Amino acid sequence: MCLIDLLLPVGYVVSGILMVALPLMGIYLHRRKRGIGLVIFGAATLTFFVSQLLYIPLNYALESLVSGWLLISSSILTVAIILGVFMALTEESLRFLVLRHFKGYRKEPVAFGLGWGVAQPVLLGVLFLLLAMQLFPLASMGAESYVSSLNESGLYSTTELEAILLDLELLDTIPWYLSLVSAFEPLLYIVLQVSFTLIMLQYFSSKKTQYLLSAFLLHAVAIVVNLYLQLYNYYLMLAVYALISSAIFFASLRVSGLDVKKFRRKYL
Repeated sequence: MCLIDLLLPVGYVVSGILMVALPLMGIYLHRRKRGIGLVIFGAATLTFFVSQLLYIPLNYALESLVSGWLLISSSILTVAIILGVFMALTEESLRFLVLRHFKGYRKEPVAFGLGWGVAQPVLLGVLFLLLAMQLFPLASMGAESYVSSLNESGLYSTTELEAILLDLELLDTIPWYLSLVSAFEPLLYIVLQVSFTLIMLQYFSSKKTQYLLSAFLLHAVAIVVNLYLQLYNYYLMLAVYALISSAIFFASLRVSGLDVKKFRRKYL
């Protein structure tokens, strides 16, 4: 009996290729259209990593406080809102600071949004491909056979082998199509980052704080929906997340005086 469905690693390969190829293709098309270098993409990607360096340790501390409070409140939605607001505040504050002090980046908001959003799907895509390489051999082996081969190596204790066997058996419960649809969430992240950059750009051109607040609030809503719904049903979350991402994208086009055709002609 196979340990896992062969389609599971195949799905991870397809997802990995999509998450790596589509963002890089978007950057290629945008660079060719706009005639710009890689500096702005690199600066935006660096800003993304800075936001994560700030967010992860602060979020860990916040989760420690929130988890204790959760035992009292028993409100998962409230915790999702707190974490979503905190993450949105971290990212949008950095976006505001970079666009405020590097005015040249305001001329290429889509490039900045692409550069910010590309890191997550590309890194996840590489991880998916590496995971698929590990899963393909397992697809032709049983759990016991694989663990026996590890036992022969003498590198694992009995307790570790039992834990590995349990983990591998859990893989058999993962539907193969989950590995395929998992690519869409990080790709939607790129759409959102472009949208938030376009919306915030309106603040710098009009000095109306409503655009600054809109970028923050819409970002928070997207994160809260993601965090809350995936606890109940991943596919429902993905569907709602896609609808929200599309709505935010079209809203960003509207405030920028663009439609889809004008956006493609100008940026792609």
